[in-house]
Amino acid sequence: MIGESEETCVVYGMPRAAKEAGGIDRELPLTAMAPALVTAIVKGKNVAA
Repeated sequence: MIGESEETCVVYGMPRAAKEAGGIDRELPLTAMAPALVTAIVKGKNVAA
């Protein structure tokens, strides 16, 4: 599972809570999230890898 990095969040509350709960495997800036998802789908890989 990916989550938005603190650097690009207006309010880091929800992403931080998900990370602290162990629900985030990888943090990315907002601008990198869509390309990471597209790459993962095209390559058939786990998004968090």
